[in-house]
Amino acid sequence: MKKLSAFTLIELMITIAIAAILLTAAWSGLSTVIKNNRVGTQAHEVFTALSLARSEAIKRSANISVCSDNNTTAWQSGWKIMTDTDSDCTIDAGDIVLREWGSLTGDITLTGSGGDDPSFITFSSDGRADSALTLTLVPPECSGDQARTISVSATGRPSLAEISCP
Repeated sequence: MKKLSAFTLIELMITIAIAAILLTAAWSGLSTVIKNNRVGTQAHEVFTALSLARSEAIKRSANISVCSDNNTTAWQSGWKIMTDTDSDCTIDAGDIVLREWGSLTGDITLTGSGGDDPSFITFSSDGRADSALTLTLVPPECSGDQARTISVSATGRPSLAEISCP
């Protein structure tokens, strides 16, 4: 006769406890990775918008502005790229909205600072910016180096960097 072997209740409980501990540790690390990827993706979206505006200004030989949707320093509600003959970020006769972006997801804040008016930036036909601008992207419950800055120098070239949370 064969002897049957099986798990005892104590062995099963220990295995479940160890699995729960391992899953908890993995989940916290995974949530950090997800948050970093979300912030990085949205920062690249802003960076792409600024790069596109600069290249359109050179291509069209015209002033192109990137403006926050609500004309304030809070950019998280969205932004747009537009032709802007008088560099005031208002749609006048002859101005065309080239592309629009909606709100950022996940309660991420995007705040403009620096320059003459941190609610917009205008690129001239030679690709230069009218003033320097820094956009700071901060996720909720920020920790470590999860925040990002997107800076545009007076030469018009945007740059992206990870920064410590404020």
